[in-house]
Amino acid sequence: MFILYTKLLLKLSLALLIPGLFWLYFFTGQRKLFSYPFRSLISVFGMGIFVSIPAIAIEWFCVVVTQLMETQTTIFITAFFVIAPLEEYLKSLAVDIAGYSKNEEGNPRQILAWYFSAAIGFASIENMLYYFVFGPHVFFYRILISTIAHIACSGIIGYFIGTCYQQEHSGFFRGFFLALLLHGIYDFSLKLFPNSLWFWVPVFILIVCFLERKLEGGHSPSEEETPEEQKNLKESE
Repeated sequence: MFILYTKLLLKLSLALLIPGLFWLYFFTGQRKLFSYPFRSLISVFGMGIFVSIPAIAIEWFCVVVTQLMETQTTIFITAFFVIAPLEEYLKSLAVDIAGYSKNEEGNPRQILAWYFSAAIGFASIENMLYYFVFGPHVFFYRILISTIAHIACSGIIGYFIGTCYQQEHSGFFRGFFLALLLHGIYDFSLKLFPNSLWFWVPVFILIVCFLERKLEGGHSPSEEETPEEQKNLKESE
């Protein structure tokens, strides 16, 4: 009986990962983006799942503490100084560990795709946990809204890193600060005002649409040709 339940749980868990794989293909499945698309993205996706484990453990502890003494102050501290920085840092760590493959250039669009992949992997395991704790009705909500929120926040970091790629300064800290601020405000406002979700849905969709446009072919400043390169290109034509 135990073996039977274990097999059913494993099959269900694998099935719950399918939405994450769909988002992975939807946002980063461009064949021309990487030399080896599956290999380049699935490793970051998997690392996004792996780094979510310590985040879930710490956040679970914070939830318990917050419920014992739930005030606006504890909610604020948890949102801005625990959950938001922890999750955004761990998703970035997943890219640092599993991204930047020696077989790839590591150009701005690839960096953005890696950050998308880490966010989708992270969200996938979170959504799976919510399914087992709260049921399928919460899962369907999370695969849409929460996944998009994670993609938007991580995408901001990836976009700023790509914008400053091969320049003297790194865009990580600027991107990380903006992602942390956005993530913290989202969690804090949603906890106090659940109906604010209807404000955040179009906000995250607009951010993701902007980032997806950059991924599909928009050029960051580091990718644009200099005036001298443009002149040489015209002369060669």
